[in-house]
Amino acid sequence: MERGDEAIPALLTLLAATAAATCQMAPADRAWLDRSLVEWTRVEQRQLHLTGSPIPTFITADSKCAYTARGGRLPLGWSSAPHNGAIKLPDGTSLPVGVASFAAPGVDQSTPYFVMTLPSVWRVGGVTSTLGLDQLMTGAMLHELSHARQFAEVGPILARLEGQRGLPNPLSDDSLQETFEKDPAYLAAYELEMKALFSAALDPDPLRAKTKARQGFALLDARQARWLSANDGAWAEADRLFLGMEGLGQWLMYRHVAAGKARPGRAADLAAVIATRRGGKYWSQDEGLAIMLVLDRFNPRWSDHQAAARPTLLLALAKAAVAE
Repeated sequence: MERGDEAIPALLTLLAATAAATCQMAPADRAWLDRSLVEWTRVEQRQLHLTGSPIPTFITADSKCAYTARGGRLPLGWSSAPHNGAIKLPDGTSLPVGVASFAAPGVDQSTPYFVMTLPSVWRVGGVTSTLGLDQLMTGAMLHELSHARQFAEVGPILARLEGQRGLPNPLSDDSLQETFEKDPAYLAAYELEMKALFSAALDPDPLRAKTKARQGFALLDARQARWLSANDGAWAEADRLFLGMEGLGQWLMYRHVAAGKARPGRAADLAAVIATRRGGKYWSQDEGLAIMLVLDRFNPRWSDHQAAARPTLLLALAKAAVAE
């Protein structure tokens, strides 16, 4: 190193520190983030009956900077840096800055992280909701953070299923929909069972509702037997897994949207269901929500046994809840 080069590392450090110092979340973004994280810790313990756990590594961004918290208890400690239009992820890849909200299990399936850009980015992205954007985004955060709690069980299952027995790699909650949505017979079967289950969740008469739920589950079993039984039932296993994962996430959004109107053991609130479904575009999320509404109605204590962290249990629990 030439003598003049000796100052370069110190200069780079100073420049990096100066750039980071210019990164500050807008007060409204920071207020939403703090409120939503506190809401997750409340929901995790009071609604899901899970022991409190550290927040996973959390990455967020506004139009100029990315902010990273390495996880832990609240309040989180944040580091920041200008992102130049792309957010660096823990797996070494980058994500263009835009509307984003997802959880991932990490490269070794045991170090989950969560990515969600800030409300100012979602507004620029044109996201709107009858709920109000902040309300919608908090629901989305609850949904995705529930997945982070599930990865301890889900990670090994996904690793076993991905690319095996005819399933795609990577495997996601949209994979089954992408594979079967152009089959009109499959689509008709799915829509029939989904409508029966939502009708069961919303019907004010509990006896009628149970009958509808049993019909819906019988249709679900028939669909899986007809289309998803090949390859040792790998598709059926994936379907059950994602119905549980996405259903729980959507149920948390529903409970957040419904606020005081949601009552375990009673019919679901129609307005909150419509707001949560947002058009019902995604199969696993939509039918999963219907299943969770049925489960919460007829077995309000389903979460007592840590079932929220084991999504593979949720469909079976819902079927058992209406069996008699």
